[in-house]
Amino acid sequence: FTFSQNAAGQWIYNVSINPNNLTNLDNGTKMIIAHEMFHFYKIETGPANQAGANDYHHSLMVLEPDYRAMLKEIFPGFTEAEYDMLRFAGTLGSPIFDDLPQAERTAIIDFFITNGIYYQ
Repeated sequence: FTFSQNAAGQWIYNVSINPNNLTNLDNGTKMIIAHEMFHFYKIETGPANQAGANDYHHSLMVLEPDYRAMLKEIFPGFTEAEYDMLRFAGTLGSPIFDDLPQAERTAIIDFFITNGIYYQ
């Protein structure tokens, strides 16, 4: 991780995660790292207020293919359906998760519990 400020006063961030360095971590810890690093990666996008930006970032986690690709690197071996669920980790309380049908929310939470994923 590096950061610097350019002549215009904008912050430039460079974050690199080597999935090989995460192999000894449990799934919950890896998910926290992935989730929070994505927030950091998107820090300058979305609404200016914290709650709005948080919900916006959560929607990007579910919708952007880049996040899914990152999850596949960090969590090899899941099925496509499981990657679909994994994208929702940490989004509870945001519209992107809360607007899902109850049965789907329950299935996703059960997947998190079964796999040791921190999800709140």
